[in-house]
This record gives sequence, C-alpha cells and structure tokens, in this order.
Amino acid sequence: MTIKLGNKTFELYTARAETDDACWVYIPEIKCAFIGDLIIGTFPNIGNPWKPTRFALDWAKTLELVRAKKPEYVFCNGAGVMYKGKNVLKALNANIEVIRALHDQVVDYINQGVHISEMIHKVKIPDHLKNNRYIKMLYSKPEFFTYNVYRWYHGYFDDNPAHLLPRPEKEVMKEVSNLIGDPKKVINRVKELNKNNKPQLALQVLDVLIQADPENLEARKLRVILLEKLGATDYCLMSRNAWYYFINQDKKFLKKRNVKNKNLVIYLTVSKNMYHCSSSSRNSVPKCLCLVCLAKSLGTDSLAGL
Repeated sequence: MTIKLGNKTFELYTARAETDDACWVYIPEIKCAFIGDLIIGTFPNIGNPWKPTRFALDWAKTLELVRAKKPEYVFCNGAGVMYKGKNVLKALNANIEVIRALHDQVVDYINQGVHISEMIHKVKIPDHLKNNRYIKMLYSKPEFFTYNVYRWYHGYFDDNPAHLLPRPEKEVMKEVSNLIGDPKKVINRVKELNKNNKPQLALQVLDVLIQADPENLEARKLRVILLEKLGATDYCLMSRNAWYYFINQDKKFLKKRNVKNKNLVIYLTVSKNMYHCSSSSRNSVPKCLCLVCLAKSLGTDSLAGL
C-alpha cells in the first residue's frame, strides 16, 4: 500500500516476523525505513520459550526487502535506536546472515535425524558474527531460535516413542528414584558434577529426586545453588529471568518450611514490566534483570551502545 501525504510517499509493507501482522514503512524521498521490531538491537527474538512460534525465514526475507530499498536511515521501535549511513547495512546484514545461517543449520540437522536435545548444542552462530555488536545475545539466544525453527518444521514431538503419549514425569522419576534407592547417591553425584562445572547436567540429574519427591529439602537447597550458578553468567534476559524466577520459587518453598539459609535472598525479576534497580554496580552480576542493569554490568552505558 502506498499513501501520499504532501510531498512525501509512505510505502507500507506487511510482514511475518516476530508476529504475523508486522508492518514496516519506507519513505523514499528521505530514504527512511521504519521497521518496528524487525531489528531489536540484539540477537533477533526468534524463539521465546513462553510464546508462539516465530517466522524465521520470512523474517530474513523481510529484512532483505528493507535492504533492497537502500535506506540511509532505519528506525527500530523495539530497540529504541536509529541506524544511519554505513551502520544501516551493517545492522541489516548481521541480522539477515545470522537468521539464515541458523535456520539452515536447523533444517540440515532435522534432515539428518539429530535429536532436538543435541541440536540446540550443535547449531552455532558463524564465527565472524559471534561478537557482532548488532546481534549481542542480551534478549534471546541461538538455543531458543533452534527450538523455534524445529517446531515450525517438525512439530513438538521429538521422535522418541517414549515421548509420544508419556506418563507424568513425576511418575516416571519416582520409578527411577526407587531403582536408585538411596537419594544420597544422587545428591553426591550432583555435587560432583557441579564441582566439575557441569551445572546444567547436575540440574537434570537432580530433577530425578525433585520430581519423585518435591519435599526433598536437601535437593531443593541444592537446586538453588545450581540455578544461581547458571544465572550468574547468563546475560540473556529470557533465560536469566527464568533461572531467577525458579530460584525465588525454591527459596520461598524453603522459607515456608523454616529452612534457615543465609543466602535466602529473594531476587528482583522481570515479569511483564522491565523493572530497574539502581543498586547494580558496573562489571558485577546484577540482581536486577532489566536490560539497563545488564548493559551496565557489561560495561556499557546505554542499550544503543550494545
């Protein structure tokens, strides 16, 4: 659709990207593109664990259409930033390339029959883009991207027949726990894995006990330690917020049962609003999870500088 207002032409385009109703506008007289959330100033939000599937390939194609207009200015609503001159092409190229590269890897691995739990570790950002300032992983990350594209082409079923119509997880873990016998065996192994810097594996092993017996206080205390270790170095807003949400849940659970622990501090987490706390110090891991504090902790004063 094209609209003329005075001496300006407004070219309106619809697109499928983060949503199925995206719209971007190009004004040829001033070579300006207003692209909304098509670029968000960080790694593209193609994959959110709590949201519907996003349109990865269409997203890349839309950015290619924007690039074909050869704009000199690009205004991004989600990022709250404006790119101009050479930075326009750099931002567009980085986003297009990373989307296409990761998309094609996922499709390749699906065709090879790679399981999704392996795939999220195999799909990689090309080396020359890993430190690109236009796609820093402060909001989403490649693992979430991989899940998204996998579900788009493959659905949620992971080709494991045991997962087609599964029994409740707690029921299965109860059986496994009974076979193990002494829960201390699991606790000791989890501590060993954590000591060897394998907190994610430790978390999944520990889940046997927690699913089988949610009232296992030792397991719940240990899970807090693992989650804090995972959250301490994770600067992606979505995953970091998830770690601290579950830390809070476990700490509240323990507090209700009068479990005394000097580390029972309830963290400020992000829900629908991006709260900001002023207590975060530069180069430290912020307890507040908003993008402002994450930017400060990375030694950056503004999101535009990311």
